[in-house]
Amino acid sequence: MPPMRIFGIESHPYLEVVPTPSGKCFWCNEPIAEDEIGFVLDHWGETLTEAFYHRECLMRSMVGSVEHQKGECSCYQTHQKRVEQPMTKREGAKAAWEYYEQKTANQGGSLP
Repeated sequence: MPPMRIFGIESHPYLEVVPTPSGKCFWCNEPIAEDEIGFVLDHWGETLTEAFYHRECLMRSMVGSVEHQKGECSCYQTHQKRVEQPMTKREGAKAAWEYYEQKTANQGGSLP
């Protein structure tokens, strides 16, 4: 089985499409809904298991929060304390993915 699979779409040129899993997202710990797009990844803990991610949650784990993408988080502004907007991990992931999509589109790029 490939280490990354996708669910919630009919076909993908590079990834195996699998049925939507029943379980919670590894990132935000919220349930995966039948109509959501996401990924199943192999996860090594004490044993090999599968980790489910909402699409936005997996992408948030790669591109960072909105503040990080803007260069306004403590990674860049160590002398300045920022107060981030209170939101759930899932809401933050959606915001980060939306910001990333907009930024990429504005730079003339396209998403894979």
